[in-house]
Amino acid sequence: MDWMLLLEEARNENDEETKIRLIKEVLSYTVEGLLPGLYDDWALQERSRLEYLLLELAQLLTDSYRRNGEYLAANQLVRRFEHMFGEALLTNNENNGLPQRGVDHH
Repeated sequence: MDWMLLLEEARNENDEETKIRLIKEVLSYTVEGLLPGLYDDWALQERSRLEYLLLELAQLLTDSYRRNGEYLAANQLVRRFEHMFGEALLTNNENNGLPQRGVDHH
């Protein structure tokens, strides 16, 4: 799985610009369902490790988007991971740190 190698490479990269590029490349792969169908102890541990690493790098990318004023991209990334993991793992649902518009209740 090429994206797993990229994941490790992105994690170990020290140059921020290169790290962001590598994270975007990792996320261009369909990474939903990490190690599907494997339920042995080693697979569960590896799945947890990969999920943690993926979330760590996604948080770095989200922060980069926010610093650059790319709020839509940051929000889309947060939503993608909420969908992947079934809950908000990157941010608090009540206030995701993005500029919010008022919502009219009808």
